[in-house]
Amino acid sequence: EHLMNREVGEWFGMAYADLPLKRSAHIYCENALRRDWLELLKDDKEYTDDLRFNYIIGNPPYVGARYMNNDQKDDLNQLFGKQKNAGNLDYVTCWVKRADDYMTKYRDTRTAFVMTNSVVQGETPANLWQPLFDNGLHIDFAWRTFKWWNEGRSKAAVHCVIVGFSKSDMIMQR
Repeated sequence: EHLMNREVGEWFGMAYADLPLKRSAHIYCENALRRDWLELLKDDKEYTDDLRFNYIIGNPPYVGARYMNNDQKDDLNQLFGKQKNAGNLDYVTCWVKRADDYMTKYRDTRTAFVMTNSVVQGETPANLWQPLFDNGLHIDFAWRTFKWWNEGRSKAAVHCVIVGFSKSDMIMQR
């Protein structure tokens, strides 16, 4: 919020301060694929029945299709049902599908995820993206593959992409 206030101040040539911040984060420790996302908004004191997400952004967890545990496989099966070749999808694709389901109801919502580049190569595009495209989803932007690594003792290194998608007819401009 503070960074956005600074950016608005730069746009309009005036300082806008809203400190101290009056709103605080609500942090939940549970499976985001099984939680009703709109219920999260109801914890906000300013909640109204027409409140919805404008943007969904995140970095969903990556687990390869052959490495998922039983709970993760259940999540995948709940979201994709009997879709052909769904068993070949990585766990990260569940968030894409969940966002698509949300945007079917709230078409002005936009989503962007940092994901492993497995979502845009191999057999995944046909199994994940094509059914979503057929259902009205489109990619708003994408950032080519880049290497990400952690600084932990067990160095992890993966290749990621950023994909922004929506069902909205609005054109994003900058």
